Amino acid sequence: MRQSTEVSCMSPEQKQVLTFIREGFHMMAEITDLLNVDSFVTNELIEELEQQGYIRRKSTAGIGFYQFYLTKRADALFMPSDRREADRLSQGINRLDLELLQFFQEEPDYSHEQLCERFPVDNHVLAGHMMKLIRQGYLEQTGIFRMRVKLSRGGESLIQKWQVSTHSLDPSKPI
Repeated sequence: MRQSTEVSCMSPEQKQVLTFIREGFHMMAEITDLLNVDSFVTNELIEELEQQGYIRRKSTAGIGFYQFYLTKRADALFMPSDRREADRLSQGINRLDLELLQFFQEEPDYSHEQLCERFPVDNHVLAGHMMKLIRQGYLEQTGIFRMRVKLSRGGESLIQKWQVSTHSLDPSKPI
């Protein structure tokens, strides 16, 4: 985010909500899960950001009431490091998303233990990313009692587009 008076007046939680929406987490439930807070807290943050003109709701009724997008005012706060990052984020994809897609490509018969070992983040964060990738069509969910996730054709295309490799996912190197 660009350093400005506007940004410095925001709480860390408000900045995080804007970042989540920028990364493709447009649903209230996703944002609540990622923040690991009660929905009451998320609702207050969303209302504040909406009143300040940083986000808008997709609709004033129905499911769209709980879906959000950034306004031009919020977009102006973010300075992508380069054109590729701007491109990737415009599709609602971040580094962890690409790493997850690569994992499911490399490990189609993965175990829960392998997933947790490769991604040592809170389960609710991992689940949030996976559900977003399912919603975006990059992963497919199967199973009723034992959920399984696999890479979709869209996920394969995305990996190919971004030429994801172990080297490019080195945190010290840009994607």
